[in-house]
Amino acid sequence: MDMDVHSNKKNNINISIDDILPAELVREILMRIPIKNLVRLRCVSKLWNTLISDPNLPKSHFDLSLAPSHRLLVYPDDSTKPTTVDLDALFLDGPSKTSTNVSFPSNKENQSDDEFYIFNSCRGFIALFEDPHYIVIWNPLTRSHRVFSCEGYKNYSPMRKLLKRSAMFGFGYDASEDDYLVLFAWRNTRQMEDCLGLFSLRTNSWTTSKVTLPKDPLKKRIISLSGVFLNGAIHWWIAPRFGTGIGIDSGGAIILVFDMIERRFWEMPVPKEIMTNYHPPGALVELGGCLAIWFSNFDKKTDIWIMKEYRVQSSWTAYKIPCFFFRPLYLSNDGDIIGFDMLKSCLAKYNVNNGEMLQSCGKFCGLNDFCMYTESLLALPDDFMEGKE
Repeated sequence: MDMDVHSNKKNNINISIDDILPAELVREILMRIPIKNLVRLRCVSKLWNTLISDPNLPKSHFDLSLAPSHRLLVYPDDSTKPTTVDLDALFLDGPSKTSTNVSFPSNKENQSDDEFYIFNSCRGFIALFEDPHYIVIWNPLTRSHRVFSCEGYKNYSPMRKLLKRSAMFGFGYDASEDDYLVLFAWRNTRQMEDCLGLFSLRTNSWTTSKVTLPKDPLKKRIISLSGVFLNGAIHWWIAPRFGTGIGIDSGGAIILVFDMIERRFWEMPVPKEIMTNYHPPGALVELGGCLAIWFSNFDKKTDIWIMKEYRVQSSWTAYKIPCFFFRPLYLSNDGDIIGFDMLKSCLAKYNVNNGEMLQSCGKFCGLNDFCMYTESLLALPDDFMEGKE
């Protein structure tokens, strides 16, 4: 009897976790683990390492993850390094335990962080402009990146000349081609025509074409240079220029949309209920996978309109935040809106249930640029070309 017990114990010791759980079940479990913990699990067993290293797992994990990890890339305008902040843990652990200093990837030997401009993010990648004429597509988690040149592109060199003109920038994903695209649209004032430039990271090349933009938006005031990528399209908030009076007529404001698959522009109307006078002009943001418009009002509060069902005008829902210049960044799993209190230079949380504001202890004085992104292990098409132009 005693020998049987001893034998069973010995056999149990030799049983590994791979003998207990089938590989299919392990893979389903891995796809539901937060991305920040997934990489650490490679050391559990050879099977787990193989499954996590599978090139198909990052896409499945990104599409199916029940607990995506959201981070904020903060770029101060002083001498301090760019920083990423874990917003899911910020209000629990404080900024000191949730912040990490990073360095931007560069195409130059003597790189300085003050030579970068943050555009936007898509599927875990961040689009950066590096003086004098480089675009950098960068995954902060895996540190993989691609750099390509815009020098001489349609006589806009350095790129800062383009940024100061009436132009739009976009970065998004074409699911039909499994390709990431960088987009520039601008008005050719000499020939009085709208132009579109697209850079494909799969083909590593530029294409240029003439386009027709609704209502000549490039003649208006473009509030957001960088578009918001959502539902397979890039979105820009565009409103008329200020007149002699105060405020903007919201009847002339539109959301301009570029469909990544169909390669065409179309316009989306804004909520009719938006007030005709507000300050400053509004801007677009993604909140919880939904398109949203925010603007500060003369009542010293911030209005946020969220389109809860994409392209359904009746689904626009308004929230009034008791904070002036509150710039929303992220909708937490608890339904709270986290954003910048721009006047107090800190991050704050708005509880949508009780209407209270909770300020963090984080301070972001001298803020230059920032960008929200969702962490992923995704790779760019043909990553063997990394760093090449």
